[in-house]
Amino acid sequence: MKGTMTRKGCNVARALCKASGAGVIPATQAEEILGRGYIGVAAGCACNFYFSHHDRVYLCVVAMTEDELLTCQQTHILVAVPAGSLVEHRQIMDTVIHSKQSLHYLYEHEHEDGFHEQQFATERGEAEWWLIRRQLVSEKQTLLNGECAVSARAADYSIFMCAQLLGERLFWQCEACCCDRLKDGRQVALDNFNRTFPFFSYHIPNQSQSNVSGVIVGRKLELKL
Repeated sequence: MKGTMTRKGCNVARALCKASGAGVIPATQAEEILGRGYIGVAAGCACNFYFSHHDRVYLCVVAMTEDELLTCQQTHILVAVPAGSLVEHRQIMDTVIHSKQSLHYLYEHEHEDGFHEQQFATERGEAEWWLIRRQLVSEKQTLLNGECAVSARAADYSIFMCAQLLGERLFWQCEACCCDRLKDGRQVALDNFNRTFPFFSYHIPNQSQSNVSGVIVGRKLELKL
């Protein structure tokens, strides 16, 4: 989805790029480079997610160089994740799905594991850029510089937006681990394995399970002023 930026917004982006120095480009330039691999503020707003004025200013630039983004065109997606908690995001997702009345993007809650009561699901996060790999990695695989396991909140939003905007089932037929853990140390996984529709749930894999396909990894792009 093509975003637009006002003249004032362009001036803000240029000022932030200048203040941050090398390694920062306007979000509009990142969109031109990545094309369908870019999910920005405009796309989120189109799906009823809220970005404050502060969020929009922060997200009008991306902490990467043009060359870095060019190497990621086929392997990553760049996602502007809105502020809020995973539970708050899912409430908006349910509204979007019900308004479309489309089985192609059926999105439901699954509460048997009580994920909606867990800290990782209720804790609110700030608006942020995530550069996420399209393919899962194994736990033993060496990560690139700056990469880490993605939060469940960012992964959940990214999967939803890819389905809504691109018709792409990210991490389809996979059970993918995120960075979040419960107080007892068990890891949170996103179960998107062998489903007819894009249906997601969060549960804790136990030692006897062998369905885990890998880890969702990416880079959280933080702007340093």
